Amino acid sequence: MHLLDLTSSVSMSMNPGAEEAMPEPNPIDQRFFAPERRYRRFSVRYPVSVKFSLGNSSFELRAISNNISVGGVLLEADARIPQHCDVRFILTVRGHHVIGPTQIVGEGEVVRIEPHRSGTGFAIAVKCKRPISELRSFSPSSAS
Repeated sequence: MHLLDLTSSVSMSMNPGAEEAMPEPNPIDQRFFAPERRYRRFSVRYPVSVKFSLGNSSFELRAISNNISVGGVLLEADARIPQHCDVRFILTVRGHHVIGPTQIVGEGEVVRIEPHRSGTGFAIAVKCKRPISELRSFSPSSAS
């Protein structure tokens, strides 16, 4: 129901002494409203190196990006990373043969982990602590 439909169904009295019963507001069905995203997401599949620590041990995990935004990344991996774990990641974007690959770096916190829809592996949502930025671009002429 539109807001104008709600207001047009309520009669407004210009007589200050008259009291009219206000109709009960209609509850809004939340199923029709998708949660708003803070940042635009891009569906891209690139290799990602993820590093994290548990206790005194450090781990590195290989993953594939499912989608990425300035504020985070959704990864697909064979192994779990505990929820609320701090992570650092490097996503390698394969460029044109003249430009070479670009590495995008970020760090954040695992905010959600669930079994992947395929039945194997996990979907791992990482919320970035600060916007994702380009680490460096490699070109064949600058590689050593």
